[in-house]
Amino acid sequence: MMFLKRMGRKPLIPLLILAGFLAAVLFIAVNENNIQKNLQSIDQMYDNATIECQVIPNSVSVTGLELSPFSAQDIYQREEVTSHLSAMFSPGYLYGDKADEQPYVIYGTNDLKGFCDKMSITPTMAEGHTVEGFCDEKGVCLLLDVFAEEKGYEVGDTVLMTGGGERGTYIEGAPVQELTVVGTYSNEGVTVEAFVVPESCIYEKDEKRLIFNDSTRRLWYKYSKFYFTIDSAYNQNYEELEASLEEQIGSMGDYTLYSGTRELEESIRPLENKLELQRWLSIPIRLAFVGLSALLTLLLLAQERQEILIRRMRGESGLRVMLETFGAVCLLLILLTLPAALLAAALGGSRVMLEQLIFSVAISGISGGVLLAVLCRKGLISLYQSSRQE
Repeated sequence: MMFLKRMGRKPLIPLLILAGFLAAVLFIAVNENNIQKNLQSIDQMYDNATIECQVIPNSVSVTGLELSPFSAQDIYQREEVTSHLSAMFSPGYLYGDKADEQPYVIYGTNDLKGFCDKMSITPTMAEGHTVEGFCDEKGVCLLLDVFAEEKGYEVGDTVLMTGGGERGTYIEGAPVQELTVVGTYSNEGVTVEAFVVPESCIYEKDEKRLIFNDSTRRLWYKYSKFYFTIDSAYNQNYEELEASLEEQIGSMGDYTLYSGTRELEESIRPLENKLELQRWLSIPIRLAFVGLSALLTLLLLAQERQEILIRRMRGESGLRVMLETFGAVCLLLILLTLPAALLAAALGGSRVMLEQLIFSVAISGISGGVLLAVLCRKGLISLYQSSRQE
């Protein structure tokens, strides 16, 4: 108790130790809060990010993509893929009274909205038809507005079409397909020929179609464009997924994967680097608080040399002086942690805060115990000389 009374008369160092405990708790609270905010921001970015991938030719000598729809199916049926956009084209000819013996390129797609965005065209749909529902319809088409005006087609008219041969030439007797005009589109710069149809119009089993035999199927039944979107649940592990996709796509032919992750990386990488820095810096700063409390404890005990000398001169053994003083120091440290523990509880009481306080008390107590052992083992003359030098 005398030790605690002396500390009450000279409270500077105990107050500094208390301030160190409180500062450590506040630092951990602020740092953990900032880390949590950054983690939430990163998670939100990953959850809200849309990663779109495209299969492209691996060689610049290839004029365009020629991906088999059967190979593409293996990609968009993966659980990590939520949606896909495919586009293909086939030669075709007008049939009937408006036949002009001119070949046309007919585009087919499974997603009209995505196709229009990629090709920079603007559709105008007839009443009762929508961009979203276009590819689910049978025997419908969109016409280039200039072409429709030139040929005299209006919404609701029927266009008679036949598919071209394997070299794009007109084939007598090819199946005739009846397509209902459900809208038009304007071309805003990218060359898109006169017709856009659902993919099923180009090739669908047991239906009249533009690709009508094995020869044309081998030549034209290929995707010229193929995009797919990754499920946001897999965004955080995209690097591993990308490697798997690249391997799969590479096995399909001379193709490679292009992924739109640049914007995501540019926005997330700074936050991830900041988060890593916060976590890295927190360790040496927390250790610095521990070292500070230990140093202050040593300074506090250094002031006890005179008291230790007096007690030794009264005949008390060095072991008894050491144990009693060590117990008093440990009690003081525990008492000083109580306000810090209450503050930690008010701030949420994380495990890290509790560990910091326990570690600080333990290291300070051990440091003080070592110093006490040294002081109490000294002879009276040596102890007197060291106390006179303060």
